[in-house]
Amino acid sequence: MQTILEHWNDTAANNPEPTIPSDQPRVKIDWVLTLKGQNWRVISGQVLEEKVASDHRPVLVELEWVGKN
Repeated sequence: MQTILEHWNDTAANNPEPTIPSDQPRVKIDWVLTLKGQNWRVISGQVLEEKVASDHRPVLVELEWVGKN
């Protein structure tokens, strides 16, 4: 991820909640990324407490496009 994050922004950088395993998450392996150089504003973000649908918890991020730099 370090290499990827050279070109992409982690929308959950201020709140890096773990996402796996879904019953008791301990590790973050799910990401919502935006391309660096584009101005996306993170309105909200959270890891949903869903334990049944997958072995990962879903990540929900609300973004607003504010234009290019």
